[in-house]
Amino acid sequence: MTNKFKFEKVLNLKQKQEEQIKIQLKRIYDELEVNKQKLEDIRQKKRELEGYLKEQLEKGIDISDLKIFDSSLNSYAVIYKNKKEVIRRINRQSEECKDDLIKKMTERKMYEKLKDKFNDVVAEQEKRIEQKTIDEFVSFANSKKRRDWYG
Repeated sequence: MTNKFKFEKVLNLKQKQEEQIKIQLKRIYDELEVNKQKLEDIRQKKRELEGYLKEQLEKGIDISDLKIFDSSLNSYAVIYKNKKEVIRRINRQSEECKDDLIKKMTERKMYEKLKDKFNDVVAEQEKRIEQKTIDEFVSFANSKKRRDWYG
């Protein structure tokens, strides 16, 4: 008697989907780290520019140079703001991906439990068949002994 779990292909599909989502989540986390580093680089460059501007202000600076510095600082502020928005978007993606992963893991675990229950039922059936075979053999052997003894 061959008993095969009918949902094996579904279970395999759920496992593959889970692995794909894990890979996707890793990519999202990598992208997040890259963008966080870029944000820190922007913050650092802005601080350096502010420090340099402060030095120039102490020495005396032309109005035209001051406007250039002001424009540069405003550009860094815009770039910083845009990069923070990118990071927020990536964080939202990671949360959605984590939710998907939890859903897929739950589905996979459900099918694994079904498979475990199926395997338990199959093992119990095999045990009953084996016990029945043994009982029949013993019964046959006993009846043969009785026939030989009485007969």
